[in-house]
Amino acid sequence: REGRTPKGRNSLRAIFRATRDLVVERGLEFTSLEAVANRAGLTQAALRHYFSTREDLLTAFFVAATRWFRTQVAEL
Repeated sequence: REGRTPKGRNSLRAIFRATRDLVVERGLEFTSLEAVANRAGLTQAALRHYFSTREDLLTAFFVAATRWFRTQVAEL
């Protein structure tokens, strides 16, 4: 997913950063939409604008992380 506006891109960055931090701190099993929204400084409604379910969020997060990793490896 990509934000269409600067605000949308900033929100997605904040969501993915919060997701990463919570997965590292709490583990995948204990990373909830509510916790991600709170950590990202968003309402749950705003988060659900981007991801309607926890599974959608985690899938998008891991796809984005995999793309980033592949880019980093390719640059080596």
